Amino acid sequence: MAREELAEMLWPGETPAAWDSSLKALVSKLRHFLEKMTPDWSHSRITSQYGCYQVRLPDDAWVDLEAARNSLDEAEGALRAGDLRSAWGPTNVCLVVAKRGFLPGEQGTWVEQKRRELQDLHVRALDCYTEISLKAGQTELAVQMASEAISLEPFREVGYRQLMRAQAALGKRPYMEVFGTDYPTSDGTCVRDYIHVTDLIGAHLAALEYLRKGGDSAVLNCGYGRGFSVLEVIASVKRAAKGDFAVRMGPRRSGDPATLVAKADRIREVLGWQPRYDDLDTIVGHALAWER
Repeated sequence: MAREELAEMLWPGETPAAWDSSLKALVSKLRHFLEKMTPDWSHSRITSQYGCYQVRLPDDAWVDLEAARNSLDEAEGALRAGDLRSAWGPTNVCLVVAKRGFLPGEQGTWVEQKRRELQDLHVRALDCYTEISLKAGQTELAVQMASEAISLEPFREVGYRQLMRAQAALGKRPYMEVFGTDYPTSDGTCVRDYIHVTDLIGAHLAALEYLRKGGDSAVLNCGYGRGFSVLEVIASVKRAAKGDFAVRMGPRRSGDPATLVAKADRIREVLGWQPRYDDLDTIVGHALAWER
């Protein structure tokens, strides 16, 4: 890799004036690390020639970040196929790598980027482990894994859904709790722009087709442009389930905005995307049927 290209990766958009000496110092540190970690240094080295660096590792070298990503892809594929046994091992590989962290003590834009990638893998692996545990009847372990995922990404709703499923399986969730009833909305509960998964898939397919035909890359919000409150969703669930369940009103949850609704005009204009299931009862009914 060219030295200038490597510098751009390490300091994207903000290459320091003394980047050349900083890069040499970093390479020297890496060489020292490889010498210390590799028994036979002749099979692992960093060479510099014609303004480029080349890293040569042993044939059996194990790059942990790539191993974690590949293992997680394998685990998620096995889980989709219903093969819990084959999903369990690769999930553990990813979790072990993710929990080790990435270059402790080091700083820099590239390092932070890799740490974010590793955290994303960590959360996905915890989701996998939660799902495996639920399907294997290990509900207490599922609660533990879902709670860890929430601690890493506290504003990700998937984690809370998995935790509620695990707690319900343990008999620890005798009621549905509503977090906050004093928001500036029609009924005091939070409002969100819920979307049917089939419409979301349709938007992604339309985006791929748009790019395949030569369209320019763009950032487009995906949603219906209107929201439903927590109490409206609960009422819809009761209608779909044809039954009742206990609901408890609780305090606000720190960090929750009152309303989140997508401004989705551009996705319709640019991609020609048209939702087919813009109806709360349809969304809830299909979700409940899938869960069953």
